Amino acid sequence: MASYKNKTTLMSTLEAAFSQLPDPIQNSLGSMIRRVRRLLFIRGLCATLTVALGSLLAIMLIDASVTLFSMTSRWALSLSGLSITLVAAWWFLFRPLSRRFTLTQMARIIEIRHPELQERISTAVELLSSNDPESIKGSEELIEAVVDSAIVDVEAVDPKMEFKSARTAKLASITLALAFLIGLALVIWPSQSWILLQRAVAPFLDIGNAYADSLEVDPGDLRVAKGEAVTITLTTTHKKLKRAEIRRLLEDGTESVERLSLGSESKNGKKKFSIKFNEVEEDFTYRIRAGSALTQYYKVTTVAPPAINQFKVDYDFPDYTNLKSKSVTTATGEIRAVTHTRITLTATPNKKIDQSRLLINERTDLGSPEVVDGNLQWQFELKGGMNGNWQIDLTDTDGFTNQQLTYPLEVLPDKSPSVIVTFPIEKELRLRPTEVLPVVSEIVEDFGFKDASFLITPVGGDQPEEIVIHLPKVTEIAETYISDTLLDLSHIKLNGNQQRIGVQVLVRDNRPKSYDGPGLGLSIPFFITLDADAKPLAQQVVEAKKKAIEEQLQKAKLELERARIKMQQTEMELNRTDDVSQRAMRSLNDFSEHTEKAREELDKVAAALDRSFLQEQSDKAEKIANEHISKAREESDLIPITDSKEERITKSQDAKKEIQEAINGIAEIAEAMREANKEFEMISQLNELANKQQDLANRAEAMSAEQSHREAAISEATKEFTEQQLAELAKQQMDQFRNQQGQVQEQLGKMLKQNPEAFEAVLGVQQKRAEQLADATKALAQEQQELKSLNEEATRSQENKQDALREQLIAHLQKEQTKLVSQMQEQSNVTKDAGESQQANASDPDSSSSQQQKSAPSGELTEASTQAIETAKNLGQQDLESAAESANKASDSLTAAAETAKPSAFDVNTSDTADSSNATESGGGSQPEASDSPEPSLGDLAQSQEALAEQIEMVRDGDLQQALSAIEAQIQTDARALSSETQALGATLAKVEQFRAKNAADRAQRALDLGDHKAGDAAQHLSNAGHMQKQEEANGQLEIGELSLPARQTMQRAAIEQQTATQALTRASEALNDSAASLQQTEKGMEPSDQGNQIADGGEMAEGFNEVTESAQSQDAQQAAQQSQQAADSLQQLARNAMKKLGSEGQSPSIAPSDQPNPNPEMAGEPDGSLNLNESGLKATDADGRGIPPELEAMGISAEDWSRFKGALSGGNAAGIETELPAEYRELVGRYFQVIAKEAGKE
Repeated sequence: MASYKNKTTLMSTLEAAFSQLPDPIQNSLGSMIRRVRRLLFIRGLCATLTVALGSLLAIMLIDASVTLFSMTSRWALSLSGLSITLVAAWWFLFRPLSRRFTLTQMARIIEIRHPELQERISTAVELLSSNDPESIKGSEELIEAVVDSAIVDVEAVDPKMEFKSARTAKLASITLALAFLIGLALVIWPSQSWILLQRAVAPFLDIGNAYADSLEVDPGDLRVAKGEAVTITLTTTHKKLKRAEIRRLLEDGTESVERLSLGSESKNGKKKFSIKFNEVEEDFTYRIRAGSALTQYYKVTTVAPPAINQFKVDYDFPDYTNLKSKSVTTATGEIRAVTHTRITLTATPNKKIDQSRLLINERTDLGSPEVVDGNLQWQFELKGGMNGNWQIDLTDTDGFTNQQLTYPLEVLPDKSPSVIVTFPIEKELRLRPTEVLPVVSEIVEDFGFKDASFLITPVGGDQPEEIVIHLPKVTEIAETYISDTLLDLSHIKLNGNQQRIGVQVLVRDNRPKSYDGPGLGLSIPFFITLDADAKPLAQQVVEAKKKAIEEQLQKAKLELERARIKMQQTEMELNRTDDVSQRAMRSLNDFSEHTEKAREELDKVAAALDRSFLQEQSDKAEKIANEHISKAREESDLIPITDSKEERITKSQDAKKEIQEAINGIAEIAEAMREANKEFEMISQLNELANKQQDLANRAEAMSAEQSHREAAISEATKEFTEQQLAELAKQQMDQFRNQQGQVQEQLGKMLKQNPEAFEAVLGVQQKRAEQLADATKALAQEQQELKSLNEEATRSQENKQDALREQLIAHLQKEQTKLVSQMQEQSNVTKDAGESQQANASDPDSSSSQQQKSAPSGELTEASTQAIETAKNLGQQDLESAAESANKASDSLTAAAETAKPSAFDVNTSDTADSSNATESGGGSQPEASDSPEPSLGDLAQSQEALAEQIEMVRDGDLQQALSAIEAQIQTDARALSSETQALGATLAKVEQFRAKNAADRAQRALDLGDHKAGDAAQHLSNAGHMQKQEEANGQLEIGELSLPARQTMQRAAIEQQTATQALTRASEALNDSAASLQQTEKGMEPSDQGNQIADGGEMAEGFNEVTESAQSQDAQQAAQQSQQAADSLQQLARNAMKKLGSEGQSPSIAPSDQPNPNPEMAGEPDGSLNLNESGLKATDADGRGIPPELEAMGISAEDWSRFKGALSGGNAAGIETELPAEYRELVGRYFQVIAKEAGKE
């Protein structure tokens, strides 16, 4: 460190000294130093450039000679050249120039090169720069002399001569030569040389090599939609080029190489190579190599094409379909709905869309959508002819379009109903003109019905007659309906010579006219020949049923007899030979055929009797087929594969035994069929009785219409009939009706005896009826007793008895009015419930228009009840004027309510063509019960209120005895009504042969007649007393409130009659209780019955009998028409249910409890694939695919063994394999057939 500081100090001293040198020396030495440094710079620069140009040329030569695939190689070459160049620059340029030349050094260099100068220049420099004293360095004069000499020497030296540029020129020439070579290359091969130069200088540039310009790559850089195909084409003029490849850059930096296909070669030498990438999903970078040519990298950029992520379809169905609108999100884009459905299609795109449109069947353009929250929305209506497909065309902001996908579009037509008559099956029928024919139709309809009817066309007639029927009912099967309706042949209007009609079921759907509706469904016609001598329909059906089953049993028995003979022949052959002969084999085959035919017939018998009253015989037939016959078949199949002769004979005997058991079983079924004749006859009788009742109802309807016409004639003052003549004619007609209705009642009563449950139910109803009559009679007796007491109280003394009688009468009237108010309110509740039920059923398609339009008379009832309450209140206040006024208003309101509630002729006959099953749908099978206290009808209430109003007016006017007479007359009327009802009870009891109870009822009737007579006498006496009282008052012989003597005496005689009437009514009540007790005792003595074995349901039969009984008690033609039709409906339902006891064949499908159809399934379920059948068609044999039946595999048989004889088992019959089957397997295969036969028996 010290030496360095000394040296630095020395140099600083020298530099200071140099400044003292003379200018000539400084200038000369300075110019020499500059000359040396300039030559060093030029030489170093040339050397550096030479190395740089040499390196660049070398890199270009290497790049031109070798195909460089890797960027690393290019970087290595370029960096190597750069490194060599930098080293040369340091060595030849920076290092020499870094040396420092001083004047002393330059002086010494010159003196070394010129010894003749004798170091004068350096001496002068040293002396001038020395700090020594003069004693040491010499005198000033000496120093000046040396300096002058040095000046002369320096001026004599030429820098250019001393430092020549020959070496520099040589290096410069090398540099120029290399630059010339590069320039020459650029001139001769400008494109290639420029590319090589660029690649050498800038290895980071992505450019092809020197030969890349000979390749034309199409498309080069590319933006493509994802999923689209990309084809890369290479065009080149290399004549010898046979191969080209595409090199795709992978994520790890390596390249995948794929060969391009040579596509074409033109005459001018152009070749085309290509490669296609299908469904490009990802970006990739590629370049092409062909021979020595290597292109730059190209980029294929994939862009997500416009697409729809989600479809939402909103369905707005036509109103008439009653379908609720729904919204469906779907990926499939399917649109499927009934025609005229409004569709709102909402599509959610995956990106911003520039243009879009909706096409239907590639030709109907629905235009641009409405954009809602980025979603595309179209609205359109489905119409006919639009079936096919639809698509959406999308274009995004980059110009890409979506993939052309089509989606299914199905416009479902609203098909017209399809109608098939399932009963009657026959197309030609011969029936009585009074027959009621059940017609069952199966109807397929999409959305519902407008109406349904029978279309009756007389053969030879012009215009068909249309009879409206109830709408079909929904079944458990989607879009399938059942029409189960009665066709009353007696209602069909025919000319005298028309005896044959065609019948069709016509159904109109609810499609509106604006949609080309309604659709019509018309069944294939069946024809009916009307013949009064024809057998009843039920009898025809029963006989056909019996005949078919008997024929099937006979066929089965005959086949089994033949099979038994064949087995006998087989047994004889087996006894004759040691082996199974060909004759025995033929007999076994025949045996199998006969047993199979017998089994088929028995299956038919079992199906025919299934779910019938002969269900036990159906089960027996099935048992014979599946046990005895199957076991016989099993034994016969084992005979050929049994080695032992004795065992074969035993099996033949066992088979024959089973066949005999089957024959015996068939005989038992046939005997049971013969024993069931009584049940078959009952079915026929029930249907015949139902038809009679329907005919009677039709006559009652005609009678009611005729009487209505006559009444209208009288009201119009035509005087065609007098009222008396009309009453007599009506009485004659009603007597005739009751007589005919009684005949039906009597026949049904006899049938009741065969059905204990029904008989017990009827007895229970009649018992309650007798009890009700007894209670009503007892109440009437009490009322009579009260009136007698009131009469006696008025005649005991003279003092103001008229006033007392007046007060008692007012109290009595108030009591009666209060009772009427209670009855009105109860009737109002019943009517209100009925109205609510009717309103709830207003939308029921089966409701008739009259039922929908008729409103319950609840308003009039409410008004009547209000006025009646006011009347009772006024009577309590003894305001007779107001009481009379309100009582009359109540009477008018009740009369109006009764008229409103009165059924019209159409209402009475509504059920003529209706589905009679509706009558018992909710209560079918239940035992009818009489109410404990039957409510009076609106008509009865109106009459009672009217009578009460008249009585109030009498009391108001002071006609007290006349008021008593009116009250007594009302008791007489009630007694007469009770007598009539008791007489009807007795007649009913006679029909069911309850004579003890009938005798009691007869006693009650006689007592009621006596009470009626005595009440009438009492009423007459009271009326006379009233006249006497009025006469006495008019003569002025009585004081105010005084009762005249003649009137009192007459009233006393009336009291005697009232007492007798009271006693008679009491006896009648007791007799009716005796009748009820007798019926109760009979009920207790009855044995329980098995309802399952009965043809007719006990509850339904009892209900039918009670309906007939009520009809027999009808008081007028209108009531007769209504009651008889109800009875006809009950009996028709009873008869039809009895017909169903014949069996399951021909029965209509079950009706679903709801009137709304079940949802229509989109697809039917796949069948269960778990059951695989073997060659015999009976059991799975190849469960695991190896071909071995599992039964044989369990017995130890291998697949190889099975393959040796499986062909012999084809058909499942072992009768023909005895010679083919290996002996060692006969026992095992025999066991296999046992298993198969048992499984067949189970089937």
